[in-house]
Amino acid sequence: MLNAANKCSSVQFKTEHLPLVLNRYIDEGVAELAPGVLFIDEVDMLDIECFSYLNCALESFLSPIVIFAANRGICNVRYKATMTIDVTSPHGTPINLLDRLVII
Repeated sequence: MLNAANKCSSVQFKTEHLPLVLNRYIDEGVAELAPGVLFIDEVDMLDIECFSYLNCALESFLSPIVIFAANRGICNVRYKATMTIDVTSPHGTPINLLDRLVII
């Protein structure tokens, strides 16, 4: 979360310049970075596109702490309804993302 105190502007810039602009605002003292926590319950209900997005978001400098909650054991990873791929994984989470998590 980015907090800017009493300074608002409607400047448009390209998405790839966002990290540079944010770093400049933080260095100038215009904004501060307040990390957050993202809690996702019933993670086995997410589909493969959601997991792909979360996987990329976790690699970002601005990524929050993410907590996944699931009460399922080994179950299918959800894909689009039109796809007939049958992949099972613990907690319904893709293996490539599961390898990066701490399970408690």
